Amino acid sequence: MSGPKVDTATLRKMERDRLIAARHDRQALAADIQKTINDLTGICDELCGLFDQESGFSDPSDKVRKKRESYGKRLRKLLNKVQRGNEMFDVTSAKGELQEIRRDIERDQEFVTVRNIADNNVQIVKRKQETQAVINTRRRIIENLAPSVPVPETGVTEEEVSEQAAAFEEDIRIRMEEGEMTGTHKNSILLISQDLHELLESSLPAETRVKRMRRLYAQYEKVNALIRSEMEVMRAAYNEYCAECFDSGSEPAAISDFSTVNDIRKATKEAGEYAENKLSQEYIRRQIDDVMARHGYNVIRSDILEETSGQVLYGVDEDSAINVFVSDDNQVTMRVVGVGFDSDISDAESEKLYQQQCAFCSLHPQLTAELEMRGVILTTRKHNPPDKKFNKKIKVKTKKNERQSSRTGRAQQRQELRTMYKEND
Repeated sequence: MSGPKVDTATLRKMERDRLIAARHDRQALAADIQKTINDLTGICDELCGLFDQESGFSDPSDKVRKKRESYGKRLRKLLNKVQRGNEMFDVTSAKGELQEIRRDIERDQEFVTVRNIADNNVQIVKRKQETQAVINTRRRIIENLAPSVPVPETGVTEEEVSEQAAAFEEDIRIRMEEGEMTGTHKNSILLISQDLHELLESSLPAETRVKRMRRLYAQYEKVNALIRSEMEVMRAAYNEYCAECFDSGSEPAAISDFSTVNDIRKATKEAGEYAENKLSQEYIRRQIDDVMARHGYNVIRSDILEETSGQVLYGVDEDSAINVFVSDDNQVTMRVVGVGFDSDISDAESEKLYQQQCAFCSLHPQLTAELEMRGVILTTRKHNPPDKKFNKKIKVKTKKNERQSSRTGRAQQRQELRTMYKEND
């Protein structure tokens, strides 16, 4: 039974649990690294924002940007290692590296110096005080829109209407730009903004407009309270989603891309299932690589093959290999194939491949047993008997712009193959 062999690979529960537990450790570490990156970015952006508002502070601003880039590079490099790690990754060592980077940031004298400048320079302190004064003024004006504040008996002037409306509009603008919310939430705020604009454009008396503006502000406050409540739940769910995506190789969707918390939880479940399946696939492939290598069969470099399509070739000799393909649903297909510079198979090659199929018969049960010892269980789906109809040849790429003669070039490529197959005694 040595034609193509098709099996379904599964992991023992104990092995799968071990992989998942190791991934959770990397997941928690990745979250710590990302938080450090976010904190560093936030501090640096705040400092640069202060320095860039004033003249004469280009030097400290440049220093902050360089520090952000330098430490950010170290943190991203560490994060990348964690994301690409497997169950053998040394989490303890990586945690130590993260602590070292954090200590370097805390003790960096240039950082200490520029932060002292930002905290103590008269010009910058004055700017911060002015900014805070504007915020406080707007807050006091906004507070006058509360229903509990009575309308002055003397009436309301157009100037007061404009002042309160401007503060209201600014609050909406800041909420839209800086507040965390879904698309549905934004639409609710936009409707209130539209109603406010129409109210201000109306010819109603000032006192009437203020009363309606107050009702509109009360509605705005209720919407904001609802948004804060929903976003607190969504943020917690979104953090779990981002954690599941830490090793996906792509950026997670933005929180604003989700309409409800159930959408986030669904995406989290899908990301987790994908990650666990990926863990299994990668583990299965690594164990196959290791078992094959222990039998002297080494992987043929994919860059010298014309077409691999996710398949792995383990060299038998310079003209043949064992082709192994693991599908997304962990179906494992193994077959003997020829390797050469064309896809044509001569009668002699066909006979040789047939004999290789027969020889593979004694090896496959041993491979299966060794994989089982590693927690990889191969369940038979279809094992074909040896037959020349299964003979197939994988083409080797020909070198472009080769200065050597065709014969010399082929000889060199054959030598490359020769170094990667099992030497026959």
